[in-house]
Amino acid sequence: MAATVVVTAGAADVLDPDQPAAPTSAFCRGRDCQGQFPTPEACGRDARTESTVTRAGQVVLLRFSPSCATVWSEVRTRTGGARKISIRSDQDELSAAYRGDPSDGYSSPMLAASSPRGAEACAKVGGTSACTGPLGGSRS
Repeated sequence: MAATVVVTAGAADVLDPDQPAAPTSAFCRGRDCQGQFPTPEACGRDARTESTVTRAGQVVLLRFSPSCATVWSEVRTRTGGARKISIRSDQDELSAAYRGDPSDGYSSPMLAASSPRGAEACAKVGGTSACTGPLGGSRS
């Protein structure tokens, strides 16, 4: 998965895209998971979808893992192309940009959060943006 990861916490920090985020350990929690990508073995195991929005053939999901205390965004789309997927909570934001190769990912990195309350999942695919919050509202 070739992704550019951007971390924003007050000031913008950019992680080197040539240095991928460390793989998620099966036992991370909260800040230990932050910036890592969810996997079925870690955090995805008990993840639940808290909110969704559908727009122009794409579905954006706000995901939350109680055992890992993290939130992240996922996008499901039938169209290819470059995509940017982000998760935001309070003043913290993480995003991943994918070039659009078929093997590219469809998830943002994880953001530490004790609950999904106040988190917003966003994706931009092929020029179309969609965002969802924990109550299912959308914002473009």
